[in-house]
Amino acid sequence: MNIKEIEKIIELMNDNAIVEFTLEKEGEKLSLKKAGGVMIPQEVSMYPAYSGMAQAGSPKAEAIDSQDEVGIEYISSPIVGTFYSSPSPESDVYVKEGDKVETGKVVCIIEAMKVMNEIKSDITGTIVEILVENGAPVEFGQKIFKIKKK
Repeated sequence: MNIKEIEKIIELMNDNAIVEFTLEKEGEKLSLKKAGGVMIPQEVSMYPAYSGMAQAGSPKAEAIDSQDEVGIEYISSPIVGTFYSSPSPESDVYVKEGDKVETGKVVCIIEAMKVMNEIKSDITGTIVEILVENGAPVEFGQKIFKIKKK
């Protein structure tokens, strides 16, 4: 399922006053629900091996247990959209490599269907690597930040 198909479903929901929609097809699951008149993706599971989706703004950090990367965790995208490292083109980036982050700190924005979603860290540590370029599309579950846990 691609973003155009999801946008079409949302358009149909809006045109027909549908407030909740779920679709399961070929190992993919899409669940949409309107809250306060705004469309919020509730669950998208295009990667069956992925253990679940955190709510937008609270991505699920993934722990890595390999000997080379002890203490390394990843923040993954909780939604499909476009990654932005700052609130506007003229603004400073939220975080850069080497920055310390704490739980609840905004680390980026992901734009999905013209809605800007602030993504917050759910771990405390140091940004080791930013895995996505500014303005690049991201998929649900895609790793976007590599963090050395404190």
